[in-house]
Amino acid sequence: MSDAPACVDSSADRRPTPIHDRLDRAKHRHAVAQARQDGQSQRAAVIGAGVARSTLRHWNASPAPLAPAALSAFVETPEGVVWLRRILVAAHWSIGEQGGAGVRVVCDFLERSGLSAFIGASYGTQQAFQTELEERIVTAAAELRGTLAQAMPHRLLSIAEDETWKDGMRLVGIDLVRIPRHSATCSTDIRPAIPPAFGHPFHGHSAGAVGAKRRRWVIVTRRVRSASTSGRGVCASTRL
Repeated sequence: MSDAPACVDSSADRRPTPIHDRLDRAKHRHAVAQARQDGQSQRAAVIGAGVARSTLRHWNASPAPLAPAALSAFVETPEGVVWLRRILVAAHWSIGEQGGAGVRVVCDFLERSGLSAFIGASYGTQQAFQTELEERIVTAAAELRGTLAQAMPHRLLSIAEDETWKDGMRLVGIDLVRIPRHSATCSTDIRPAIPPAFGHPFHGHSAGAVGAKRRRWVIVTRRVRSASTSGRGVCASTRL
């Protein structure tokens, strides 16, 4: 008979510990508090909310005071969690997507503003959040591009040559309303004989019009302002 201790495999009886995000925790705590106000016992309240009593005690444990008590109480509610998420999305949108400053600047903003008391300010956490946000932006753009292209009115774009790009000459379309630059790579022989029938400005949608046409000639019938990639301060009048 072997003297080795008997091994019991209890992996089949193990259940994974549920992981609740911040909004789930706030909803569970709110449900328990509401049930207690209605006269239920704590045991009945946690059973009705579907959460263990030990988990609820852990959630209700008072952390170190890192923010005003009223603000700390607010961000523990479902409304407060939604508010925090809106701030985080706005920070990534303004700093990362529009400003191009990167994830580390978002982390620095969270630390300096004191929001790191409620939002994880580590680089890995915010990088994962930004990745998910960018994926959702690309998905929404792919879903809406076709519909918007059909419904949006046509807009007049002025097109000119731009040699400030490192990879060669480009055609630059300037939206006179919003002033973004829409470019398409062109060859050096960009001035062939222009058919007289096309003696009018180029008409197209404000987004993707230049890339869709990829013409090898450009006509601009009036003087426009073109800015180099180094900034709006470097401008010159352009006429083709």
